[in-house]
Amino acid sequence: MAALLEAFPGRLPSEIDAEMRRQPVGYLEEVLEARGYMKAKRFYDGVKKQEDMPTDWPMLDTVREISFQIAGEELEKRRG
Repeated sequence: MAALLEAFPGRLPSEIDAEMRRQPVGYLEEVLEARGYMKAKRFYDGVKKQEDMPTDWPMLDTVREISFQIAGEELEKRRG
């Protein structure tokens, strides 16, 4: 719950608890993961040099893998 309280500042623990009970199990955690991915993707897209890329950000590795996969699929489409 601590991560959810941090992610949604200004919300009371009772509000977070009520929302956790209202939503399907794991939904709010998925929201946090999506937020983390978006933050990492924005950073990844803004980096100019590979040397500026941190090596201790696991979500950045996920962004990199997905970006390479998408690029590979685009190349395959172009090749026909």
